[in-house]
Amino acid sequence: MTYNKQKCTILYNSTNFQFYTEDKVSHTNMQALREKFFIRLFNSLFESEEQFNLQCKELGLDFSSDGWVVAFCKIMEPENQPSNEQWLKLCTSVVQMSQDTISSILPCYVTVLDFHHFAIVFCLESEHLTAQNTLLPDILTRVSKNLRNYFSINLKIAVGTPAAAPKQIGISYYAAKQRFHDLKNDQNIIFCEKDSNGRTDNDLSIIQSFRNEIRRAFEELNVTALYDTITKVAEELLSRPDLHIQAMDTATNILYMVNSLLPDGKKIIADIFSDSPDGYYSLYRLTSVNGIANWLIKLRDGCCSILQNQNQNYRQKTVAMVQSYIKKNLSIKLTLNEVAAVFNLSPNYLSQLFSKYADEGFVEYINKERILASKRMMAKEDGKIYEIAEALGYENAFYFSRVFKKVEGISPREYLHKLERDN
Repeated sequence: MTYNKQKCTILYNSTNFQFYTEDKVSHTNMQALREKFFIRLFNSLFESEEQFNLQCKELGLDFSSDGWVVAFCKIMEPENQPSNEQWLKLCTSVVQMSQDTISSILPCYVTVLDFHHFAIVFCLESEHLTAQNTLLPDILTRVSKNLRNYFSINLKIAVGTPAAAPKQIGISYYAAKQRFHDLKNDQNIIFCEKDSNGRTDNDLSIIQSFRNEIRRAFEELNVTALYDTITKVAEELLSRPDLHIQAMDTATNILYMVNSLLPDGKKIIADIFSDSPDGYYSLYRLTSVNGIANWLIKLRDGCCSILQNQNQNYRQKTVAMVQSYIKKNLSIKLTLNEVAAVFNLSPNYLSQLFSKYADEGFVEYINKERILASKRMMAKEDGKIYEIAEALGYENAFYFSRVFKKVEGISPREYLHKLERDN
């Protein structure tokens, strides 16, 4: 069988909080934005198919395969524990080698979840799906062998169930996470059963009912909603002291969401757990649900305290990013729903942000910027009126003329005559 070879995309955490199209953004920023995308995908946080498709297009992600399978991976600590700096370099090398090995065989996306865990999304064609029971074990065994040989590192891997549609990738991810807990000490790789969906009723009842509330609180930087929602999650965990695995999964889900959905999420987490020798990773050493709930409360208090002091600045920063995005994309369709989807915001919330921090509405801002651009083009004689209208994304010259006159008080033709007289 001939396998489709394609460069694998690796996604690292980053504190950069910017968004432009791929040809206008640095490689590091694009990685961070794609990471945020996959965290949303793993946690079923897309509000609509439109939002999902728009972000795929903006981020240059290809989901045209016939199926997808997610592997959840944990980098095991060596007996001689390295320093934090050494561990960071080691983990980076481990993920890079995993990427290089896989990408020589199959297309995939790799998302670093933290400095011990990463996820691989295998993009499979029909022939790969048919052969996955032998193909994926062979690939992952090769990855594990290479890591042991080069770094003396052990990698534990759980593989989820196949997903027939991109939005089902989250189910494969959760199946892998659930199955991971069944790995024995002498095992390195474990696969889900065909009939496993990776989600138990207990798991769903803990996190699923709070997922969208947490997402909205993060996206809108709503400190009160964030405090109340995480409090309810912690109380739910405390009421179920026998569900340690589900409690751990719930806490790690929220951790990944903080890291990826909040501006400067990585730094926020580091600051909150700076008094712990293990940092946030102390979570993974907790052996009781009570301990996990207390860890979550500490995360809640730290996030709320930091955001309380900084959320106005973050909101202004968000508006500035949207404005910059608009200026760089005046030639394409820019509806409120579509731009909100690009930035993982609800349309109503984006509209409110503009009204409060831009001193004008979303539509008014776009019209103003397009008219400013059209005036620059007319001054440089960069085309006829209908050509300028088309270049700036207007449906036709008539509509462009109406908007121009509304903003400037005169028609484009009258403005051109004025330029000629002034010159």
